[in-house]
Amino acid sequence: MLRSAHVSRPFEYYETWPAAFEGALAATGLVRADEVEESAYAFEYGELQMVDYPEVASFDRFRASRDGLTFWPCHYLGGTDILTHNAEIRAFDCPVTGRRLHAIPPADPDVVVIHAVAADERGNVVVPPRRLLPQSLDVTMAGAADTVIVTVESVVSRGDLRRHSRWVEIPSYRVAMVVHAPWGAHPCPVLGRYRGDDAHFREYVAASTTPDAFAGYLQTYVTGPRDHWSYLDLLGAERLTRLQEIGTW
Repeated sequence: MLRSAHVSRPFEYYETWPAAFEGALAATGLVRADEVEESAYAFEYGELQMVDYPEVASFDRFRASRDGLTFWPCHYLGGTDILTHNAEIRAFDCPVTGRRLHAIPPADPDVVVIHAVAADERGNVVVPPRRLLPQSLDVTMAGAADTVIVTVESVVSRGDLRRHSRWVEIPSYRVAMVVHAPWGAHPCPVLGRYRGDDAHFREYVAASTTPDAFAGYLQTYVTGPRDHWSYLDLLGAERLTRLQEIGTW
């Protein structure tokens, strides 16, 4: 989670997995709080503050928002020091059992941006059944915000979508915009389409050691390319082809 101190209203940024690019956003100077390790050097230099939530509790925050709840009950924080570092989590007694629980505040995101395998031009989004927790969380997050933007590997016809209608997990009425962005998750993987780019992650980790090195990384991969297609040209067809898997779309 990232919170900006440079805008007129509170701004928070969440990324599901891998949590690779909060550091890139943090290095731009737009944010002041982060719960991930990639921005460790920013903490060291006093540029960021840390806000702690356990991983599962972070997911539960979006479930609370999706269900319209003011908090999500949590029973597994005993024995940790999370409560010492996060005053937003409140203890309470269960009104039914009397058991001591903790209330996790909802995430309440204004905008959610997710990447998916495919969608049609109306915004019906396909999430194949072969998935991991991050893909399931994408569906939860899509139900947690009023504005949902989906980048996709492929924009498919309505006819193609009808043949796989059982895979439509995010209906069009939840989606504000669909953006065609092949390889849009790079260097992260998309199940059934391409693997994660381990070489790029090693480059990212090496660049994260100092602010100057990271500024060079941002110039090369983030601020330098004119657009998404320029970014793909920078990576090159040979590199991308080596990452491909046999997909369903």
